[in-house]
Amino acid sequence: KQCGRKGPSSPLHMSSGRIDPDVLNFLRRAHRMLDDTKSVVAGDDPEAAAEVVREAQMRAEVVGTVVEQLKGQELHCARHVFGSVALARVLKAASDAQRTGVVSPLLSRGEPFALLSDKYASHVIEEIIALGSRQESMIDSEAGLAQVLVHFVDRLAQTPPAGPVPLVACMRDRYGTHAVRALFRVLSGRPFTPRGSDPSSKPVQRETGSVAPPGPTDAPGPDAARAPVPPAYAEGLLRAADAVLSHGRADGEGIRQLFSHTVASPALSELIESLPEMCPQSAALISALLKWPADGARTDPPGERIRGKDAPEVGQADKAARGAGLASPPPQETVEWVRGLAREPTGSPALGGGFSG
Repeated sequence: KQCGRKGPSSPLHMSSGRIDPDVLNFLRRAHRMLDDTKSVVAGDDPEAAAEVVREAQMRAEVVGTVVEQLKGQELHCARHVFGSVALARVLKAASDAQRTGVVSPLLSRGEPFALLSDKYASHVIEEIIALGSRQESMIDSEAGLAQVLVHFVDRLAQTPPAGPVPLVACMRDRYGTHAVRALFRVLSGRPFTPRGSDPSSKPVQRETGSVAPPGPTDAPGPDAARAPVPPAYAEGLLRAADAVLSHGRADGEGIRQLFSHTVASPALSELIESLPEMCPQSAALISALLKWPADGARTDPPGERIRGKDAPEVGQADKAARGAGLASPPPQETVEWVRGLAREPTGSPALGGGFSG
């Protein structure tokens, strides 16, 4: 049975989660057992301390058995309506070594776009990304979950023989864009909580394709403190930005098309917010979006001075451009372009959110 979004069948969005019935039944039992485990605080009570040990041993045994049972079934499980829920629950309860045992075959064998664009697997990927932000996952970036995640970023950024880079295709997809935005946040050290993990968060209308702007439904706001990340994360983020930049033509038109795309625009804004200030990739993205020439690249005289009282959006863009090392003040063509961009449904959030800092 195939479970996907409504409409004509599409191999890109159809969940083909065909799990062995015995494995599925075991997953159901394991899910119930993990839900039945109690959260015990030991304190100074010897009996409570012993109960904590027993609960931890039981969870480890259940998770270990699931890891063994799922060998060869990881991809089908992630794309199954119930299997994806059970898999996310198991990953939360697993140790880093156990998570790596499940996640590694999933992210190394599954086709990146097929995973992130899948209705159910995309939720599992978001859970994996969130787990990759935990400190214990980043202690040894040369092994474990962190390294698996970095390798997956490299697969997303690879240029295929034909068609768009998988990362760009995911940014345009109504499911993939959520996972990509989460990935940018975690690689930059900013917090991320998968939708549904926080009971107080508002639901996001994923079924209708509506894309929530960066904010409380995804994670704390853009001003949230950044945690230290392994060098491999920082380098992976830069490679992701290079892959996005490779999508555009020399004149930046491809980047502007992404910003005009309803689903891709929030992901591209998230990427710019995630990149380090003054890095070449950030400057190139801002320059392409705003048609803003780099210092020394201008061939026409500077345009009118920017006055915040009558062009606040242009003033915000000017601040971002100067922070990225671009020419200031901009030529008149750029001023008019930014003013027009501010009136666009996808362009205005980019200027008001992504460049507000």
